[in-house]
Amino acid sequence: MKKYLLLFVFFVLTLSAFAQIDSIWVKTAINNNLPTWFSASGNSERGFAYNPVTNHLLVVSRNGGNSIRILDADNGNDLGQMDLTGVAGGTLVINDIEVTNDGVIFASNLVNDASVFKIYRWANEAAVPTVAFEGDLGGVKRVGDNLSLHKNALDNTMFLAVCDNQNLSATLNHKIYFLTTTNQGVNLTLTKTVTLPPGTMGGAPSVDVSIDGQDTMLITKSAGKSIQAFNMQGINMGTVPGSVVATGATTIRLLNIPESRSGFLATFQYGTAMNNVRIIDTDGETPDYFRTYGITPTTGSNANLNGTGDIEYKPNPDGSITIYVLATNNGIGAYKLSFPYIMNGRMHEFYKHLANKQNNNLGFGSNIDVNKLLYGYDFTAGKLYLGVEGKIDKTNSNGIVFFIGLSNQSGNAAPAGSSLGNVTGGGHLFGVTTNADYKMGFPVNYAFVINPGGSDSVIYLDAAKYTSTSKTGQYLGFCRQSGNTAIGPSSAGIFSANSIAFAFDSAYGNNRGFEIAIPFSEIGNPTPSTNITVFAAVVSSTAFFSDVTIPGSVSGGNPGFNTNFLTLAGGPYYSGAQPLPVELNSFAAAGGKDGIQLNWSTATELNNKGFEIERSADGINYAVIAFVDGKGTSTSIQNYSYNDKPNAYGTYYYRLKQVDFDGTFALSSVVSGDYTAAPAVFTLEQNYPNPFNPTTQIRFSVDENTTATLRVYNALGKEVATLFNDKVNAGENYSVTFDAGGLSSGVYFYKLTQGDKVQTRKLVLMK
Repeated sequence: MKKYLLLFVFFVLTLSAFAQIDSIWVKTAINNNLPTWFSASGNSERGFAYNPVTNHLLVVSRNGGNSIRILDADNGNDLGQMDLTGVAGGTLVINDIEVTNDGVIFASNLVNDASVFKIYRWANEAAVPTVAFEGDLGGVKRVGDNLSLHKNALDNTMFLAVCDNQNLSATLNHKIYFLTTTNQGVNLTLTKTVTLPPGTMGGAPSVDVSIDGQDTMLITKSAGKSIQAFNMQGINMGTVPGSVVATGATTIRLLNIPESRSGFLATFQYGTAMNNVRIIDTDGETPDYFRTYGITPTTGSNANLNGTGDIEYKPNPDGSITIYVLATNNGIGAYKLSFPYIMNGRMHEFYKHLANKQNNNLGFGSNIDVNKLLYGYDFTAGKLYLGVEGKIDKTNSNGIVFFIGLSNQSGNAAPAGSSLGNVTGGGHLFGVTTNADYKMGFPVNYAFVINPGGSDSVIYLDAAKYTSTSKTGQYLGFCRQSGNTAIGPSSAGIFSANSIAFAFDSAYGNNRGFEIAIPFSEIGNPTPSTNITVFAAVVSSTAFFSDVTIPGSVSGGNPGFNTNFLTLAGGPYYSGAQPLPVELNSFAAAGGKDGIQLNWSTATELNNKGFEIERSADGINYAVIAFVDGKGTSTSIQNYSYNDKPNAYGTYYYRLKQVDFDGTFALSSVVSGDYTAAPAVFTLEQNYPNPFNPTTQIRFSVDENTTATLRVYNALGKEVATLFNDKVNAGENYSVTFDAGGLSSGVYFYKLTQGDKVQTRKLVLMK
């Protein structure tokens, strides 16, 4: 009865299950700050792209004439326009734009009725465009609404996909064209056409491509149509119902989030109070079980009758992503999507692995199961997080129990092999007085059990606390099965009132099930030297244990009542003791003429093998540059340092990858430093990158206010380029781009001359 009396309390203490999305910058109709060149009614801005090389946004505009606007992706400031020399032809001369991972730019016109479809190429934002493709693709109906571009141009791995749909006379094509290159995108060739079933596409069609090993999937979305997945033979592999994503959406983007185990997609949705982006969690075992993860703020309610808009994103060094939204007639904005621990039964967060199910045992049937145990921590918030991937049979009171041991309380725990039933005030299996002699194979401090009580809408949570001399239980409350966060218990017991957050999601699939957040203060204030041990099983309310356990492998059927998991064959029935992480006390970077000095310290360490130092020039793509040994196990402050001297001046980003002896690791936050040349020194730096193709940067400085020259020579000593010949100022740093697009592969030399001072270095062109 108490569970039903508390229903009203928990309605009040239920929290949102959706992610928090923070605005970085917006230039939108709803904020009354549209750029002067962005139309509020002319449907003239429909496509844009993010350039990962320059950190710029490139926005196609036809308001007052055709243009591609260059925006600073960090703040939305207008930086100028790209060259459109020779861009002409089509129903719309230019409509959408995309950029490869290595910064080569492609944009297209939009055409109807077998008109000439054109794709233009820019080597970079300052380049003059060239025509990479021109043709009708075998008889197009309508092409150019949305481009989908993947991979790199310079290594010829890029491919571009574009939908062909409905022309003005409503004749349908329903095709997706794939174009590839063999010469870095200078020319694109149609290499594959996928024909989709009739009725697949509506207006403003979009496609994105998912590649998983040898499997390629086409994900489509268009106005009035559901999200659909097709294989490369055009066979439908699944449809996301309108109850998950409404048909009033167009552009589709798959989000590749490096630090997350979850799958996400984003779609642009149009209409009054929308014109924004919905982010979908795709971890459900069927499309019916996909869930909304977050929705960006509305950009405005100006009419957008074509439903057009665009989505771009970039991963950030801290594990978050920035989502860029363009909404036709309504503006453009940047939003940060991070992955804090949100108790919603969907384990999107950066959990660590504890254990997996080791067999195919069915226990009480296929409707109740447990597959995976995860844990996480946040020392700033002071919380421990546990995730249990599994599902519950809604027709009865069978549940999932998990027992926890913490090394910081090992001296005051129920010892391994001790009876854990007959708990004072215990619910579910904890409170049983008969068949109460079940035992674990490790010291137990706490236990939790969830069960639906035969309900198809709620999950009940009971807990037990074990010491060496006592066993005490407490009902913590209930949560909905839809993933909403609940807070409990309603009054103090073994846990303080309203200290525990938990949730369950019955839309089963990968990384779905039960989550719980426990404050450190409620469990003895664990430290980075604390180990956690966990065991989970499917069990009845009468303490009859099934053969579904994590970890361990029960054979011969359900072990039943009074199971002793210390001695039962098939163990061990507990996870390996997992430490909480090395506690990083500080991490800083200081740049200068001698390189960038990295300094960091740890407050405590446990099993710390050491630190991989990762460097990035763009804050996105990182590479390991060094390894510094750790101190193993330590409870005192340890100090570390490393000096990095990159090959070129500029701003660099660093993070630490702390690695344990068992191979587990954790990433630090990101710091940055500037590598600058010493003033008033005659210096010619090594070009970067080297080898290169076809462009590279050369930096130099001088010590006199006179003319300096920088020339390039081939291996025979013949001059092939003059890169600089002008008066210079002593102490200033100069940077020159060498474009060797017209030269053949080989070794070259570049020479800096000022008066009688000369410095020469070698560079290698590899095409």
